[in-house]
Amino acid sequence: MILSPDLVKLVRSGRKTQHRTPHEPPMKPKRCYEVQTAKGKPAVLHITITDIRGPVPLETIDFQGARKEGFRTVEDFRTHWISLHGRWNPLELVWVISFELGDTTDRPRLLKARAGGSQYTNIPALALTDAGEEVSP
Repeated sequence: MILSPDLVKLVRSGRKTQHRTPHEPPMKPKRCYEVQTAKGKPAVLHITITDIRGPVPLETIDFQGARKEGFRTVEDFRTHWISLHGRWNPLELVWVISFELGDTTDRPRLLKARAGGSQYTNIPALALTDAGEEVSP
């Protein structure tokens, strides 16, 4: 997932636990994903997807949804949306991605055999051989 640096700060602080996007996400619940600040940049943190809803009309965002997005009000979220997408179409269909900070899956954290992006992987075939599992997340 790609998020701007200001949104990454909100995720790190625990204020952002949801993200709306007009693009159908290829993500799946109960999986960990890297968050980048731009395409091709290294991961700055990891999130675990807990739920994906959609498509739903953008206008369905309420106060609680705006707060989960990391904003104080729906109007603050609307202003941010317009700055990103250039418009506010209440009937635009979006996907709502809910997540937790960090890798909260039960899969092992292994050292990657090759550098690039994260230094860890949950895929044994991509891990260093005989390196063992990382203990602290």
